[in-house]
Amino acid sequence: MKYLLFLLLSFSVYAEHKTPHRIRVVPDYIDENGLQTTTELNLYQGSTYINQFVEYETEDNLTVGAYFNNLPINVVGYHQTYTDDSYIGMSKWWGDKSQLRFGISSQIGTQLTGSNSNLLAFTTTQLQYTVFNSLTISVGPWWGNNAMTTVGNYVGASVNLGYKLNDSIRIEGSWYSGSTNLSGAVINSFYTVRKGIECYVGMQIPATNSGNEFAGNIGLNYHF
Repeated sequence: MKYLLFLLLSFSVYAEHKTPHRIRVVPDYIDENGLQTTTELNLYQGSTYINQFVEYETEDNLTVGAYFNNLPINVVGYHQTYTDDSYIGMSKWWGDKSQLRFGISSQIGTQLTGSNSNLLAFTTTQLQYTVFNSLTISVGPWWGNNAMTTVGNYVGASVNLGYKLNDSIRIEGSWYSGSTNLSGAVINSFYTVRKGIECYVGMQIPATNSGNEFAGNIGLNYHF
């Protein structure tokens, strides 16, 4: 239940930069059955946005959720290219997490405001393997439609890593190939405050020629 979310890095307050649509970072390395909410504040060149997510995961590793991204709170000079992105999503894993397993995740949505209310679609499949109960690796293809990638219907590759340092701290990273709106890398560090409450910070590194910006994120997960 982790996402490709980000915030921050500015060069000119009034410059017009392209900022990406958001996708959910797959895979989910920490299985938490039940209801989870995530709240995240993002800052782009002095402007503040909020992302809000609600997900439910079943005991057989099926997750369904609603995701609301780039909701503006305080816009100062610079306004993102894409705001009010809203999605519904579903993911499913098959197999034993401690060994080899297969997963698939999809999300569809649109921009609720503005003139770019096109259908946004993204799907990825992952083959995952866990080593020494601490390092998790998964690889697989991903697909995004033209509205999501901005370069046409695109098929790429992704690599995802997760490393658990101890019971409180873990790190997850993902890389998406190409030079599309979705391409690049992201790394997040998670800290468990107490059972059911987790905070995280991270950074996104845009792919060359993607037109996106370096960014960072900070958020809070709450498991009911």
